[in-house]
Amino acid sequence: SAWLHVAATPRTTVYLVATGRGFAEAEYLLGADYAGSLAVDGWGPYRHFDQAVIQNCLAHLLRRSHSLQDILRSAESRQWLEAISARLKQALALRDHRNTYSQLGYAIACGRLEAAFDRLLDEPALDDDTLKFAAYLVRRRHELFVFLYDPDVPATNYRAEQAIRPAVVN
Repeated sequence: SAWLHVAATPRTTVYLVATGRGFAEAEYLLGADYAGSLAVDGWGPYRHFDQAVIQNCLAHLLRRSHSLQDILRSAESRQWLEAISARLKQALALRDHRNTYSQLGYAIACGRLEAAFDRLLDEPALDDDTLKFAAYLVRRRHELFVFLYDPDVPATNYRAEQAIRPAVVN
Protein backbone atom coordinates (compact mmCIF):
# COMPACT_ATOMS: atom_id res chain seq x y z
CA SER A 1 0.00 0.00 0.00
CA ALA A 2 1.14 3.50 -0.78
CA TRP A 3 -0.18 7.02 -1.20
CA LEU A 4 0.29 9.21 -4.22
CA HIS A 5 0.98 12.83 -3.29
CA VAL A 6 1.01 15.65 -5.83
CA ALA A 7 2.05 19.28 -5.90
CA ALA A 8 1.00 21.16 -9.02
CA THR A 9 1.57 24.65 -10.36
CA PRO A 10 0.63 26.01 -13.79
CA ARG A 11 4.07 24.95 -15.06
CA THR A 12 5.20 22.03 -12.90
CA THR A 13 3.78 18.89 -11.34
CA VAL A 14 5.69 16.86 -8.78
CA TYR A 15 4.66 13.42 -7.57
CA LEU A 16 5.65 11.48 -4.48
CA VAL A 17 4.75 7.88 -3.79
CA ALA A 18 5.05 7.22 -0.06
CA THR A 19 3.84 4.70 2.47
CA GLY A 20 2.47 7.42 4.74
CA ARG A 21 -0.03 10.21 4.44
CA GLY A 22 1.06 12.61 7.16
CA PHE A 23 2.92 15.88 7.43
CA ALA A 24 6.28 14.15 7.00
CA GLU A 25 5.38 13.19 3.44
CA ALA A 26 4.00 16.63 2.60
CA GLU A 27 7.11 18.19 4.13
CA TYR A 28 9.34 15.94 2.03
CA LEU A 29 7.46 16.99 -1.09
CA LEU A 30 7.30 20.74 -0.43
CA GLY A 31 10.00 21.45 2.14
CA ALA A 32 9.48 22.35 5.78
CA ASP A 33 9.71 26.09 5.14
CA TYR A 34 7.30 26.20 2.20
CA ALA A 35 5.97 29.74 2.09
CA GLY A 36 3.81 29.75 -1.04
CA SER A 37 0.10 29.21 -1.33
CA LEU A 38 -1.71 25.90 -0.96
CA ALA A 39 -5.18 25.20 -2.30
CA VAL A 40 -6.18 22.32 -0.05
CA ASP A 41 -8.99 19.82 0.27
CA GLY A 42 -9.25 20.00 4.06
CA TRP A 43 -6.53 17.47 4.89
CA GLY A 44 -5.17 18.48 8.30
CA PRO A 45 -1.40 18.09 7.80
CA TYR A 46 -1.31 20.97 5.29
CA ARG A 47 -1.91 23.34 8.18
CA HIS A 48 1.51 22.52 9.63
CA PHE A 49 3.07 24.67 6.92
CA ASP A 50 3.20 27.71 9.17
CA GLN A 51 4.53 30.06 6.49
CA ALA A 52 2.14 28.99 3.71
CA VAL A 53 -1.03 30.81 2.71
CA ILE A 54 -3.86 28.29 2.67
CA GLN A 55 -6.97 28.45 0.51
CA ASN A 56 -9.62 25.89 1.36
CA CYS A 57 -11.00 24.31 -1.82
CA LEU A 58 -14.43 25.79 -2.50
CA ALA A 59 -15.39 22.85 -4.72
CA HIS A 60 -14.92 20.48 -1.78
CA LEU A 61 -16.99 22.76 0.46
CA LEU A 62 -19.77 22.99 -2.13
CA ARG A 63 -19.84 19.20 -2.50
CA ARG A 64 -19.98 18.79 1.27
CA SER A 65 -22.82 21.28 1.50
CA HIS A 66 -24.79 19.55 -1.25
CA SER A 67 -24.26 16.08 0.23
CA LEU A 68 -25.52 17.33 3.60
CA GLN A 69 -28.57 18.86 1.91
CA ASP A 70 -29.38 15.43 0.50
CA ILE A 71 -29.40 13.68 3.88
CA LEU A 72 -30.89 16.29 6.22
CA ARG A 73 -34.58 16.27 7.04
CA SER A 74 -34.76 19.74 8.54
CA ALA A 75 -35.91 22.40 6.08
CA GLU A 76 -34.06 25.00 8.18
CA SER A 77 -30.78 23.08 7.77
CA ARG A 78 -31.26 22.69 4.04
CA GLN A 79 -32.01 26.43 3.69
CA TRP A 80 -28.91 27.34 5.70
CA LEU A 81 -26.75 25.04 3.56
CA GLU A 82 -28.28 26.49 0.38
CA ALA A 83 -27.41 29.97 1.62
CA ILE A 84 -23.82 28.89 2.39
CA SER A 85 -23.53 27.38 -1.09
CA ALA A 86 -24.97 30.53 -2.66
CA ARG A 87 -22.36 32.71 -0.91
CA LEU A 88 -19.50 30.41 -2.01
CA LYS A 89 -20.78 30.53 -5.60
CA GLN A 90 -21.15 34.30 -5.30
CA ALA A 91 -17.48 34.48 -4.30
CA LEU A 92 -16.49 32.52 -7.41
CA ALA A 93 -18.60 34.82 -9.59
CA LEU A 94 -17.05 37.87 -7.94
CA ARG A 95 -13.59 36.50 -8.71
CA ASP A 96 -14.60 35.89 -12.33
CA HIS A 97 -15.79 39.49 -12.70
CA ARG A 98 -12.96 41.13 -10.76
CA ASN A 99 -11.95 43.21 -13.79
CA THR A 100 -15.40 44.77 -14.15
CA TYR A 101 -15.07 46.56 -10.80
CA SER A 102 -13.01 49.53 -9.77
CA GLN A 103 -10.49 48.72 -7.06
CA LEU A 104 -12.77 50.30 -4.44
CA GLY A 105 -15.89 48.67 -5.86
CA TYR A 106 -14.25 45.25 -5.75
CA ALA A 107 -13.13 45.77 -2.15
CA ILE A 108 -16.67 46.80 -1.18
CA ALA A 109 -18.19 43.79 -2.97
CA CYS A 110 -15.74 41.45 -1.20
CA GLY A 111 -16.52 43.03 2.16
CA ARG A 112 -20.25 42.69 1.64
CA LEU A 113 -19.90 39.06 0.60
CA GLU A 114 -17.77 38.21 3.61
CA ALA A 115 -20.13 40.04 5.97
CA ALA A 116 -23.10 38.11 4.57
CA PHE A 117 -21.17 34.85 4.95
CA ASP A 118 -20.23 35.71 8.53
CA ARG A 119 -23.87 36.43 9.39
CA LEU A 120 -24.72 32.92 8.20
CA LEU A 121 -21.97 31.48 10.39
CA ASP A 122 -23.38 33.36 13.37
CA GLU A 123 -26.72 31.55 13.08
CA PRO A 124 -26.32 28.00 11.75
CA ALA A 125 -29.25 25.62 11.72
CA LEU A 126 -29.35 23.43 14.82
CA ASP A 127 -28.86 20.06 13.18
CA ASP A 128 -25.82 18.04 14.34
CA ASP A 129 -24.32 17.63 10.86
CA THR A 130 -24.98 21.26 10.00
CA LEU A 131 -23.40 22.43 13.26
CA LYS A 132 -20.34 20.29 12.57
CA PHE A 133 -20.00 21.82 9.10
CA ALA A 134 -20.55 25.32 10.51
CA ALA A 135 -17.86 24.73 13.15
CA TYR A 136 -15.46 23.62 10.40
CA LEU A 137 -16.22 26.78 8.40
CA VAL A 138 -15.67 28.95 11.48
CA ARG A 139 -12.31 27.27 12.23
CA ARG A 140 -11.22 27.66 8.59
CA ARG A 141 -12.84 31.05 7.98
CA HIS A 142 -9.47 32.72 7.25
CA GLU A 143 -8.88 30.15 4.48
CA LEU A 144 -12.13 30.57 2.56
CA PHE A 145 -11.73 33.75 0.54
CA VAL A 146 -7.97 34.19 0.08
CA PHE A 147 -8.44 33.84 -3.68
CA LEU A 148 -10.55 37.00 -3.75
CA TYR A 149 -7.59 39.11 -2.67
CA ASP A 150 -4.74 37.32 -4.44
CA PRO A 151 -5.46 36.49 -8.10
CA ASP A 152 -2.56 34.00 -8.09
CA VAL A 153 -4.29 31.82 -5.48
CA PRO A 154 -6.80 29.38 -6.97
CA ALA A 155 -10.20 28.96 -5.33
CA THR A 156 -10.01 25.17 -5.66
CA ASN A 157 -7.44 22.40 -5.72
CA TYR A 158 -8.58 21.50 -9.25
CA ARG A 159 -5.05 21.60 -10.68
CA ALA A 160 -3.82 18.98 -8.20
CA GLU A 161 -6.95 16.86 -8.64
CA GLN A 162 -6.44 16.83 -12.41
CA ALA A 163 -2.71 16.12 -12.07
CA ILE A 164 -3.31 13.10 -9.88
CA ARG A 165 -5.91 11.40 -12.11
CA PRO A 166 -3.67 10.15 -14.93
CA ALA A 167 -1.10 8.89 -12.44
CA VAL A 168 -3.76 6.95 -10.55
CA VAL A 169 -5.15 5.47 -13.77
CA ASN A 170 -1.69 4.45 -14.94
